Amino acid sequence: MTTTMPRSFLALAMILSAIVASFDSGGWRTACAAPAGSMVSIQGTDCSSDFDGDLMVDGTDLFQLLTAWGVCVENDCIEDIDGDGLVGGQDLMVLLSTWGPINEDCAGAPTLAEPFHMPTMTDATTLDVEVVEDWHVDTIDGTTRQKLIDIHVDDWWEGVEIRVPVRFVVPLAGTVKGFVISGSGLNENPRDDEPVSASDRVALDAGAGVVTTKIRSLGYYPDLPQKGQIRARFGKTLDWRYTEYYLWGAIMMRSITAAFDDELFLPGPVIAYGNSKNGMTPLIASIHDERITAVRSTHAFTTHTPIRAHDPDAISEVEAANKDFAAARADGLPPGDQPWNYYAKGFQNLIEAVGAYGWTSNEVLDAIERVADDLFVNMNWDELTNRGVEIFSLPGSHDW
Repeated sequence: MTTTMPRSFLALAMILSAIVASFDSGGWRTACAAPAGSMVSIQGTDCSSDFDGDLMVDGTDLFQLLTAWGVCVENDCIEDIDGDGLVGGQDLMVLLSTWGPINEDCAGAPTLAEPFHMPTMTDATTLDVEVVEDWHVDTIDGTTRQKLIDIHVDDWWEGVEIRVPVRFVVPLAGTVKGFVISGSGLNENPRDDEPVSASDRVALDAGAGVVTTKIRSLGYYPDLPQKGQIRARFGKTLDWRYTEYYLWGAIMMRSITAAFDDELFLPGPVIAYGNSKNGMTPLIASIHDERITAVRSTHAFTTHTPIRAHDPDAISEVEAANKDFAAARADGLPPGDQPWNYYAKGFQNLIEAVGAYGWTSNEVLDAIERVADDLFVNMNWDELTNRGVEIFSLPGSHDW
């Protein structure tokens, strides 16, 4: 940061620091901070406001933020808490909301740069495993052993613990090296075992296991607020942590941790697969979790395209194509298998949802850009290639 501040502004900064330092620390906290115990965050936390690392957000940190006010020339200012390339009012609000002492384990917290905190994602001691049904020979055809557990994922929403069921399937004898994992098709009923698909049978015959967890729409997690309330939180904050993409990724990675914590699962390849939301999740998880060695994803976004980024020129081009297509249909062109305007989707539904909260289109687009490297494989292609991750992806028509 190279911006030079006028003396009058520096004086104001010193005055504000002195004034704010006199406030009691308990009165400033708001919902801007990440929920306690959260492993996922992209917005400012207590830790990100403590610039000098003294475990206290105080006048010194405020003074540092105010003296860095303005555009981040190198886009790497630690004072830019929300990562929008500008030290401004949003960063000041986050700092004030986290005023006072902070957690002693700030090194173990998510940050803007690393929204999925992998040391805690992979910490089996925090899974709080409940064994619903222990290892047993399946009651379908007696060719596998199965186990059903319930695990702690994350405190993703204030006052709500996210827990999910996870089912393990292994051959009748011995251990397995690695596994295939998906978030769909889970049979979570005890005493009602899970049929093995043909593809899962291939994995079992090769000496790998099968892991199934529960990755569903927000409404399927009974302890969460109504979807409208979650969307409203996103609309008010543009905090992408409060979207499904981060919850789903956390569920898959915590389920991987649970599998490797079981004595029958030895280290080995992890192939994550699925369709639609269960296709998005393995792609997102593979960016952050080095345990994933391959992904098979269908009908899920892979690349950060102009349409998905809601680039105005790209959207205008699609809308023009929509009109041309409608005119062609009016002239007798046979209908296709879905409405043409479906192709304009991208993040349009989320953009429309936040419009009522006063954000400008540029602010929304900037928010999308800030999380692109967390969500899109093409933004991480070199790293994934260097890790040797194999990816088979078949995007759907609305994933461009």
